[in-house]
Parts: sequence; structure tokens; C-alpha cells
Amino acid sequence: MSRCLIALGANVGEKERNVRRAIELLNANDLISVLRSSRIYQTAPVGGPKNQDTFANAAVLAETGLSPEALLQCLLEIEIEFGRQRDVRWQARVLDLDLLLYDKLTISDERFVLPHPRMSFRRFVLEPCAEIAAEMVHPLLEMTIGELLEAINLRPPLISLRSEMHSAAIHLAHRICQMTNSIVFWPGRNEGQLTEIALPNSEKKDLSVEFSAWQQVEHFFPRDTLPQSEQEKLADHSTVAPYVICIELAAGADQVEQCSPTPRLAVAMLDCQQQSADRLQLEAKQRLLRNYRGPFLAVDAEDLDSATIELVAAIEAMR
Repeated sequence: MSRCLIALGANVGEKERNVRRAIELLNANDLISVLRSSRIYQTAPVGGPKNQDTFANAAVLAETGLSPEALLQCLLEIEIEFGRQRDVRWQARVLDLDLLLYDKLTISDERFVLPHPRMSFRRFVLEPCAEIAAEMVHPLLEMTIGELLEAINLRPPLISLRSEMHSAAIHLAHRICQMTNSIVFWPGRNEGQLTEIALPNSEKKDLSVEFSAWQQVEHFFPRDTLPQSEQEKLADHSTVAPYVICIELAAGADQVEQCSPTPRLAVAMLDCQQQSADRLQLEAKQRLLRNYRGPFLAVDAEDLDSATIELVAAIEAMR
């Protein structure tokens, strides 16, 4: 028997009843035994169409004799039984069942990816999972569910963009800065200084950020971790930045600049060559995040519209 972790969610109809009934159906399968189920959490919708209702979210730890493929098919059949439709990405849904982990397997094919590519930073996934399976290990990150939840709770609000494609990282950072009111930094290479991100003159006026108070800081720290004297220098600054976007450029494997402290989320920007970024999460970890342990997201550097949607949703999901 293999152990698996399954996330459940619903925000249409009798949400809590749907989640509880889905757990009953899982346990009714002769080849699935529910070991523990979390309480139901009420969470805000992330991504997708606007004006959605809140979600009822939960998680299940189970043992199964089904293969990952057969288990996924079972989850899909339960969704269909409830009338689940897949017309628009991240739309409101009567029931959503996601296979997050299956033992320590890593799988990447056209049907599905394991571990689930967005589980490491989604609070609405990590909180119910930590309640029932805090010691279960994410096989790519070699971190437990509890450690991942701790990372989004306790690490400073720093997001690291790691890329071999410099212009893509710069423009993604600029988009996120505008959409989330965050600040963008590009660590300088001289004496550990920080330098303002290099953007075309027509775009620079949108980054109304005063950088002078940061120039003598040996390493980068978000504003709320600076000494009081440094915070006072920024007191008249009009920008309230929920996150700081730090660009780390790489010329090749293991050549990414390391920012300090450890980011809350690392984003690996890959040239996916018409493949799904989800399917390349193992490659992303090996090429750009080899020495990093923590929540991460892989995006397609050649599709900035998709990368922007993914990263904004990830920021929302960490709240």
C-alpha cells in the first residue's frame, strides 16, 4: 500500500457537504483507506474569474493499492459525479480533487505531474495538509509539509526570480511590481551593493522607489527587517511594498546570484520550448534552484502573460 495526500476544495453549492461527501466516497473505495482528514478551512479564491465565492478546503491522508494513474482517474470520476466542469482555468467549482503526493514519487507526463506543481506555496493547501501530515516530505524540495508552511509564514516577503534569460526576468519583475505594488531589486556585483533595476526610460518613471537608503546595506533585507535607523530613512517613501522582487541572473547551472535572506518563494524562469512549465519542475529545480530549499514555482520565460498570471496567483495564495 502506498501513502498519498489529496487536497479537496469547493466553492459552488453546498460546499462543505460536497467536501465531506467526497471524503466518504474515497473511503468507500476498496483500494483506498482514509487515514486522516483535516477540518474544513474557509479560504479566499485565488486566480481565475472575479467575484467567486469563498472556498471550503480540506485534505486527506490515505493509503491506496491503486497506481498513481488509477488513483487520479478515481478522483476525476468523483469530480464528474458531482458535476465538475472544466471550461475556464481556476473557475468556480462544485468539487476539486488534487493528488498532491504519492509516496516520494516524481512523475511528469501529459496527464499529470507529481508532486503537484503549486502545492509548495499555497496556504489553502499547506494548512489542512499540515494538520494531518506535517511530516510528509516533498520529494523535490526535501522539506516536510510543516516546513513549507513555516516558510511562507516566517520567511521575509522576498520573491527571487531566477533566470538565464535576463530580459524576461526584468520585464516579469516590472509587471509584478506594477500589479502588486511591490519593489524590484537587482543585487549589484560590487561590494554587495544593490542597484536599481535597469528598465527602458519610458518605464522607469513607474518605479517610484527611493533606493539611496539601501546602497550601503551589505546584503539585501526587506524593509521590516532593517535597523530602525534605516527604516526612518524610508519613512517618507510613498510606496507600501507587500513583497520585494529580487532578480537573480544565471549564466548556467549553479551560477545564480544568491540573495540574502532566503526568499519566501523562488521562481525559476525556463525556456520551456512549447512544453508545460509544470512538467519541467524537476529540470527547474536542478538547473536554477539546486541549492535552494523552499516554496518554488516554474514558469515559461517565453510566455510572460502566463508567467505573470501564475506569479500573481502564487502571491495571492501565500497570504
